[in-house]
Amino acid sequence: MLSFLALSLFACENTPASTALEPGEPPSRAPDGAIIAKVGQGFVTDQDFAEAASRQPKAAEGMDLDARKDVLEQLITDEILFQEATERGLYRDPKVRKIMVSLLIREEVYDRIREEEIPEDDLRAFYELHKEDFVVPEKVQVRRIFVRIGEERTAEEAAALMKDLRDQIRKEPARFGELAERYSEDPYKRRGGDLGLVTREGKPGVPDEVFDTAFSLRAGQLSSVFEAGGGLNLVLTVSRRDRLERSFEQLKGSVMRKMRNDRFQEMTQAYIEEVRGRYEVTIDEQTLANTAVQVQAAPPNVDPRELLDVTAPRKGDGPGLPERSGVRPGPTGSAP
Repeated sequence: MLSFLALSLFACENTPASTALEPGEPPSRAPDGAIIAKVGQGFVTDQDFAEAASRQPKAAEGMDLDARKDVLEQLITDEILFQEATERGLYRDPKVRKIMVSLLIREEVYDRIREEEIPEDDLRAFYELHKEDFVVPEKVQVRRIFVRIGEERTAEEAAALMKDLRDQIRKEPARFGELAERYSEDPYKRRGGDLGLVTREGKPGVPDEVFDTAFSLRAGQLSSVFEAGGGLNLVLTVSRRDRLERSFEQLKGSVMRKMRNDRFQEMTQAYIEEVRGRYEVTIDEQTLANTAVQVQAAPPNVDPRELLDVTAPRKGDGPGLPERSGVRPGPTGSAP
């Protein structure tokens, strides 16, 4: 039996993007070859069979009729399950809709630029115009202990505790992680207070003063106690990495990926605007205004900026599209 994901992908490939189906309405597509088997209101073609058979272990040695029937039987089962899933309206499931949207964008936009050749002069001009995007910024690895001031702890009590912790760490620097796990009161305590390698932009949920202080320290240096974020802070700059600039020749591949990705974004937006123009949209503003909304919290320690839309590029990956035929589906969206 096909997995849910396989069913949804099969549905995407067999349902025209412009067709709005309702539960009970069968999928429709034109045969892409000779029909081997009619299945309900669908079919299996010779091209469907040839593609499936080619993936069998002994395909290269030739297949007898029984082996061919086995492959066809699985395709028939797949088609039946696909039609049953469509009959039940499972294409309306949010996960399936995201996959269908991704496949549509892949076929209508991304496939048009994947093999596009961009002249080197254009690449060089793009690099010069966006040089700062390819710079690896200065970074520091930061550890932090945070003690809150409030009803449970006065400012004097917090200061006394932090002074004691700082004295202990100065004597035994290796104990920073242990003491952070025990006393710190931020989400990073479970990681021994390690905020990781960060740029001067910092991280959501952590006061800017923490990173300003970290960048003012030498590698291995411990800060004084300072107030920020509703409590007292102690910061250790574990290591530093200098800003790194590289030449066009070193970055040519990255420049190509970023340029293609930028074009992908532009072409995607143009395609969306063109498609939207073909659909009439009517909005019931009263229902819109009265619909109750429950706020869902982001997972802990996740940067909300990383919760991207399905068609938006992921960090270091393609434009949010499912992989097909073993090929990574998109240009890299981030600088090296």
